[in-house]
Amino acid sequence: KDKKNYVILNTDKNGMIITTTNALLSELSNQSITIAFLETGLMPDLEDISSKRFAVLQLIYPSTVSSNRSGFATAFIAQQQKILQSPPSPAFLNGFDITFDTLLRISQDKNFEASAKDDVTEQASIKFDYAKNEKGSYSNQGIYILQYGNDAVVRELK
Repeated sequence: KDKKNYVILNTDKNGMIITTTNALLSELSNQSITIAFLETGLMPDLEDISSKRFAVLQLIYPSTVSSNRSGFATAFIAQQQKILQSPPSPAFLNGFDITFDTLLRISQDKNFEASAKDDVTEQASIKFDYAKNEKGSYSNQGIYILQYGNDAVVRELK
């Protein structure tokens, strides 16, 4: 009761999430509780489950996409919306980020391997933090840890 309690939800079943969060919400007056998903893919669609329960329980979850847009990202999205006559899709933004980051890395004075080892970069919506994997190629380990605040605003945990 005197310490923060973290409950990890490892299900994608809406019924289980609702039942579990209902039980946790009923205990909030007695205990400090925060819930977490370890995989973004397990998180329910917010059309199916109200985000209010996640805000009250201060949900923590990983994401490959930042919740905060930089000035560059905001300007880029506005420019693309003007050109495309509609907001750019997440796939469009991801494709741009991956292509732009790759081109930046291969155009530098050092090779890709050195850049992947030394440099963590962030583009319009994705962070790139490469690590060599067991197959000898590189995997992007750049993720954001996000949390719902009591005000229902999602923030990046640092």
